[in-house]
Parts: sequence; structure tokens; C-alpha cells
Amino acid sequence: MRPIRKTIFMTLLLALVTAGVATTGMAQYGNDAAIRDVVRRIQTRTDSLQRAVQNAADRNNYRIDDVNRLILDFENAANQLDRRLGTRRTGASDAQMLLDRGVQIDTFFANNRLGAGSRREWQAIRTDLDQLANYYNLTPRWSSGGGIGSGNTGNNNYNLSDFQMRQLIDRLNVRSATFSRNLRQDLTRSSNRYPLDEVRRQLSDFETALVQLRNRVNSRQSGSSDARNVLDRAAFLNSFISDTQLS
Repeated sequence: MRPIRKTIFMTLLLALVTAGVATTGMAQYGNDAAIRDVVRRIQTRTDSLQRAVQNAADRNNYRIDDVNRLILDFENAANQLDRRLGTRRTGASDAQMLLDRGVQIDTFFANNRLGAGSRREWQAIRTDLDQLANYYNLTPRWSSGGGIGSGNTGNNNYNLSDFQMRQLIDRLNVRSATFSRNLRQDLTRSSNRYPLDEVRRQLSDFETALVQLRNRVNSRQSGSSDARNVLDRAAFLNSFISDTQLS
């Protein structure tokens, strides 16, 4: 009987491990709705990037076919991630594929002269990709440093050591993840004078600003404008929470 018991135990253990692996596809990475918001924003901004690159092609020295191919591959990876999110079958590999396609575009931008409009569109997408990577505990390998043509080298003019600042940002990241998840749940049940779509947009903007601040602190390029960006986004949320009955 002992071999039979051992076989049954191993079968149950394997089933538990398999189930655990299946659920790590996305559940461990955070709020599904928040991830999908970022992916949808990336899809929309990719369309804008493609138009900006196309419009500037005649004025800049680069092969339009090359960058169009990179953007198409990136778009396909974003669409695949969006589809898998819809079926709750996504995993870190899907997000990593999108990031890898993004790195290829980033390298192209670093090695070629593109217009300011195209660079602004790509910088917005890159910020969204940083936020997506944060949800999946991934690290993008950007070719162009802390920012593309941002002109902001950062002052590091805060009254904390770099280590203390990183600790503070880490606490903000952890607490804001819990806050965002709870607020999105409350919004599904809320009925108040605020347009809920605007609240969701402001929440996404706050998350994006926080990711940008974290990345610039880590690259020692942060300045007061990065912190102000987070505070400005938080101000709306603070007013909403003060005026609304929430959990």
C-alpha cells in the first residue's frame, strides 16, 4: 500500500504545482484592469507614432520601410498581449516580447535622426512600457538612456541620499499598487458626481508618473519636475477621495 500512497501523493503534488504555474500567468502581477489599461494606451499611442513617423519621413534621413517594420512587429506583439489578457492566459513572456520589440524601436531612435513629434510619441509609449514592465517585474533594456530628447538631465536636488530616495520610491510603488487595486474595485460600485472614466484616467496618469519618477531616480536623472508630476496627478485623486464615500 505504501507505493500506492506515494503515487497518490506525488500526483496531488504535481496537480497543485501545475495549477500554481497556470495561475502565475497574470494573477501575481497585479490588477488585470490596470494592465489592460496600459496595453490599450500603448496600442492607441502606437497608431499615433506610426502617423508621426510617416509624416516626418520625407524630412529626415532614415529608411521608412525599416521603422515601419519595427512598428508593425511591436503592434503585433501589443495586440497579442491584449488578446491573451482577454482570455486570462497571459504571462511574463508575452510582456517580455512586447518589451523586446520596443527595445528594437528604441535602438532605431537612438541611431537615427527623427523628428521631435515622433520622439515625443515614442517617449510616451516608453513610459507606458516601463509601467507594464513594473507590473510583470521585468526590466527594459533601453538603448537611449533615461529619456529621448527630453532635455531634462535631472538635478537630484532632494534632501535625501540616493539610497533613501530609492527606499521611498519603493514604498510608494508597493502602497500605490494596493491603493490602485482597491480604488478600481470601488469604482465599479461607485455612484457619485465624478465622471468615473476621468477618475480612471487620472489614476492611470498617476501610476505612469510614479513609474517615470522611479526610473529617473534609479538612473540618477530625477529632478523636482518629476516629483511635481506625481504630486499633480495625486491632487485630483486626493480631492476625489475626500469628496467620496469609499471602502
